[in-house]
Amino acid sequence: MTEPSPPTRRRLGEPVPGPQATRRRGGAAAPGQPETVPPALLNRFREVSPLSMAGGEADVFRAVADDGEYVLKLYRGEIRPEPKVWEALQAGESPRLPRLLDCGVEGGRAYEIHDYVPGGTLHDLLRRTPGGLPLETVEEVVRQLAGALRELHGLGIPHRDLKPRNVLVRGEDALDLVLADFGMSVHLGGRSQARTRSGSRTTLYAAPELFNGLVSAAGDWWSLGMLVLEAAAGEHPFAGMDEDNAGDQIIAGNIPLPDDLDPRVRWLCEGLIVHSRDDRWGAEEVAAWLAGDPPRPPRDRGPAPSPQRRQLRFNGTPYTERSTLALDLTRNWGLAVQRFFEPMAEPWAELRRWLAQFDDPDGEDSSERLAVRLERSGLPGNVNLLLLLRWLDHGRPVVYLGESLSMTDLPGLARKAMDGDGTAAQLREIVDDLWDHGLLRELDAEPGCAGFAQVDRRWRYDVERWAVVAARLAGDHPEVRDVLARWSGPRQRAYLLWLAGDPGAVGELRAHLDRERPRVHKVLRRANARLDWFDEILAKAHEPAGVLTAYAVSWQARAEVERLRRQADRRDQRVREWNRVERWRRLDRPVALGWAGAAMAVVLIAWTLLLLLSTAFNARVEIASPVALLQAWIFMVVTLALQAGAELWLAAVIGAPYHPRFSLMLGVGRVFRDVGGRFATRGTLGFVVVAGTTLALIGVTVTAPFLLPLIVLPAHVAWVHVRYRRWQEEYLRRRSTAVGPDGATAQRTAARRDGPRAPSGRPARARGTR
Repeated sequence: MTEPSPPTRRRLGEPVPGPQATRRRGGAAAPGQPETVPPALLNRFREVSPLSMAGGEADVFRAVADDGEYVLKLYRGEIRPEPKVWEALQAGESPRLPRLLDCGVEGGRAYEIHDYVPGGTLHDLLRRTPGGLPLETVEEVVRQLAGALRELHGLGIPHRDLKPRNVLVRGEDALDLVLADFGMSVHLGGRSQARTRSGSRTTLYAAPELFNGLVSAAGDWWSLGMLVLEAAAGEHPFAGMDEDNAGDQIIAGNIPLPDDLDPRVRWLCEGLIVHSRDDRWGAEEVAAWLAGDPPRPPRDRGPAPSPQRRQLRFNGTPYTERSTLALDLTRNWGLAVQRFFEPMAEPWAELRRWLAQFDDPDGEDSSERLAVRLERSGLPGNVNLLLLLRWLDHGRPVVYLGESLSMTDLPGLARKAMDGDGTAAQLREIVDDLWDHGLLRELDAEPGCAGFAQVDRRWRYDVERWAVVAARLAGDHPEVRDVLARWSGPRQRAYLLWLAGDPGAVGELRAHLDRERPRVHKVLRRANARLDWFDEILAKAHEPAGVLTAYAVSWQARAEVERLRRQADRRDQRVREWNRVERWRRLDRPVALGWAGAAMAVVLIAWTLLLLLSTAFNARVEIASPVALLQAWIFMVVTLALQAGAELWLAAVIGAPYHPRFSLMLGVGRVFRDVGGRFATRGTLGFVVVAGTTLALIGVTVTAPFLLPLIVLPAHVAWVHVRYRRWQEEYLRRRSTAVGPDGATAQRTAARRDGPRAPSGRPARARGTR
């Protein structure tokens, strides 16, 4: 096949060519990772869009510039490839390794820029050929990947993560492969092997020694064997198996080879998939296999027997391997803590002697150092067991008190610790241990935990800010002091851990507050009330601690608003009942006018009789002139009209309660009752008083027709005013009793909605009139 042209090289940090003007920001972060591309990188390309190649440690984007297409790889959190790996890759020129055009750190995230390979990955190719690749294609895969490994190992770099997803297909008709993704690679610097605390690995392709943190070039040849086995057989031997069980099988050396596997491929797999690094095939043996003259594979592909290794019995089972003991301790957490750490007595001493046999003379982390730390630190038993498990098996996913700990699981654990269900107590205990003993920093290098140290720094900063913000709010707004005091402690730490570990958590709380604000204000408007302290807290909620304090007091605001809502409901019910009574009062206005008209009819009769008597008397005696009598009739008409107007107005304003309590008829009735009483009780004297009064009125009317109206009209109007004020005071007192002192505004609003009213005594206009 035709070899691709050698790549051009760029210096470290040299930008990829392309226009620097305004760019279309087409790429947000990969799914599940809402962090955006740093603007300094985004502006170097015309278009940036996410690719499905994103893994557990990085987001991958397709970046388009004027001179071509590139791959932009952004590592998550504080993950940083080794600088020496970057330097070595930029110094090399291999057709089987991607061109590293630029790399560095921008916006707190490490990045790499490579050539874009549009053909997908070897994983995609295997999915399209479920029965396995033909033998000649398998041989070509081995030839190209073995060449890539030889060149990479020549630079002193074990890849550590060789798998189909990390092999790019540059051409499929004439197979052209490129080995990519060096985020886990280590620069040995002249050493044959190194031990790393990072347990990052892909379990299905990891060599057995990698589970104990031992890195060497031999591990890549094991991974090549597993890749070849999958490519030839059509599926991985552990397909569908969970990672724990697959890891146990790899450590135990139980790698089954299918019976129908091509003999030539079987020969290669038997040479590569060998437990012992010393017996495992390497570059020379693979080259011989490709040339058709391979050596004989090792007779025993499994782990070498170690009868001299001391056994440790736990839970009724003897153990000689660190990883298998770690698995059982994890599954029986409480029993393990009780046996070895509560207290650290004879079982712990036995475990310590057992651990010593696994010490690596060249390693930095000896069992003695671990034991001294556990014995002198005074840590709780749960934390001691966690540290022991990390020493026993660096590569196993972190589990603490039965809960998985990783960057993916941490926000969910914190959210469950925030809840009040039955599991929250244990989860809050985990959160407390993470806080009290700095376990996030401790676990930052473990599988799936990259970025824990950054989360821990944000978390501790937010807890400090919470104390400052809460103290300020408690001083400025005493009504929230008790709420914030109840939030302090484990619950508040769990919330802040969620905010620190989930980039979208702050936005979620903000969205809740944005939904809550209009609901609160709607009820406040209805209740004619205000919560100024809540609006002020929301206005200052910017950083995570401030947002959380606003979220905390929002529940008190909701409770206060709910109380105001219930109060408004009760008031509205009273207002509706009052308005119903008011409607009946207004509907009975014609009856009141009828009583007023009847009273005025009595007054008219009285005036008429008085003037008729005066006229008849003057016809006999001729005291008053005809002109004076005419004036008397005119004054009577004018006075009666004014009296009727005043009385009818009073009846229209008061409505149903006008009669009998405030009506003129009541006054007339009292006059007749008093006169009748006098006739009944005083006899002749009463008759004389009544007759004298009548003759006096006739005399005044005859001699001075204008005098009596001047006396009667002001008196009547004054009496109308007295009755109106007495009714108005009673009306306001009854309204205050019915709707409460805070119901006046609501009553007026409801009255405008239900119809006209006149609480002040003035006739109300109907809605829509001017």
